[in-house]
Amino acid sequence: MEKRNMKTGGPAEAGKRSPGFNVRSALNGSYAMGMAGMILALIFVINLIIGALPAKYTKFDLSKSGLYTIGEETKTVLAGLREDITLYFLTKSGSEDTTIETLLNAYDSASDHVHVKKVDIIADPTFTAAYTENAVPANSVIAECGDRSRIIDYYDIYMTNVQNGYSAEFDGEGQITSAIASAAGGESFSACVTTGHGEILLSASMEDALAKAGIETGDLNLLSSEIPGDCDLLIIFAPMQDFTPEEARKVRNYLADGGHALIVSVIGSAEMPNFAGIMGAYGVSAMDSLVLERDADHFTEMPYLLLPNVSGLSEVSDKISGTNLIAAYAAPVMTSESQDASYVVLPLLSTSESAYLKQPDIGTIEYAEGDPTGSFILGVQVEQTMSVTDHGTPDIDLSGESAGKAHGEDVPITKILYYSTPCIFSSDALSSILQTQVSMPEGNRALFAESISYLTDREITVSIPAKSMMNATVTVSEQTANTLGNIYMFAIPGAILGAGAFFVMRRRAK
Repeated sequence: MEKRNMKTGGPAEAGKRSPGFNVRSALNGSYAMGMAGMILALIFVINLIIGALPAKYTKFDLSKSGLYTIGEETKTVLAGLREDITLYFLTKSGSEDTTIETLLNAYDSASDHVHVKKVDIIADPTFTAAYTENAVPANSVIAECGDRSRIIDYYDIYMTNVQNGYSAEFDGEGQITSAIASAAGGESFSACVTTGHGEILLSASMEDALAKAGIETGDLNLLSSEIPGDCDLLIIFAPMQDFTPEEARKVRNYLADGGHALIVSVIGSAEMPNFAGIMGAYGVSAMDSLVLERDADHFTEMPYLLLPNVSGLSEVSDKISGTNLIAAYAAPVMTSESQDASYVVLPLLSTSESAYLKQPDIGTIEYAEGDPTGSFILGVQVEQTMSVTDHGTPDIDLSGESAGKAHGEDVPITKILYYSTPCIFSSDALSSILQTQVSMPEGNRALFAESISYLTDREITVSIPAKSMMNATVTVSEQTANTLGNIYMFAIPGAILGAGAFFVMRRRAK
């Protein structure tokens, strides 16, 4: 009978070791779990910090047309604010337009003077009654500054393409910035548009630009009315029939007393002597000829679709150099030296040296030997530094102290912008030439905005064009954004922590 060794145990137990506590494994496991916990805590803290930052640092506009981004003109308007502006976003809970809301938040982040507040018009149905008697649709915006306010209708923000039946452009920035400038106390301006001479109607884009600039337009029949004393801007847009001598006299007197005017002619205006005499008083006239180009870099598709040179001499045109701008079916503008040193004429647009002229009724546009050639002016700026009567006599005494005031703020300064084709601004006129519906190029819209800014003497003229929605964009709903946030904040760190715990347990089991 085998005896058991009481100290060492029996033979069956000789090769066994009782499991003991492995200090190294425990330390490694604790370290891994601690690191996972620290990573989770760090991610949580980073998310809290990012969530507290302004939207301009955490949200990025990936749309091609910059739907959610404010431009330089808007930044200029916001930088000039001296009073607080409240933008009330009228919503129905759960049906907010995320594009408008995101853009509003960009305004809120860009200026300490702008504050955005959401108003549920279902919960507070009488809110808009303090601003208007009319119904205001959901997702509209009200800009308020003190006792001044302006309503931005939802259907003015989205510009619908009627022909194709869908919204093609987003005018959020233009409408909101215009409303801010208006509510902030910008002066109101009045533009008189002459009628009764077969003038081409201002196109929708021109009307929109004037409205955004805070300029109210009204028709003016010079045959039966005088030019009102509060007419800040006179617009004569492509008349087809001549003015009467009395009508022309009214316009000349208005300009001589420091009036501002946008005058646009059509080919054939040289045969309207009374109308032509308005600009003739400043040594400016238009020939009854069609300007065409031979330089391939200065026209597109057809030689009468001109791509003009843009002058850098004028504040009107120096900002739009290099942009896409078309001057179609234009007449050459001639200028002459004058003994009257009270005004200055500057060219705005001109052709290349390879341009040539044709009579519009010849029936051919091909260049032929003998056609007048050279560089031709298509638009000019006229600025008069003192007021004169229609008889050419100064209204102010330039002797003594008055001489020092001749260039001061108390002396009205005549400003005229003259262009020799309505196609420079009117999409309707350009479409009729091309026989297809087109929109004005960016450069043309910019030139119209700068023209209005110059003529209205405004420090800030809001004329931001609508942005195309034709380019595909990626949008993320709030629910999707929250889901993604939870994944990054909790799911991924949790997975890391779980993986760490799994490997710790697996190593301890070995």
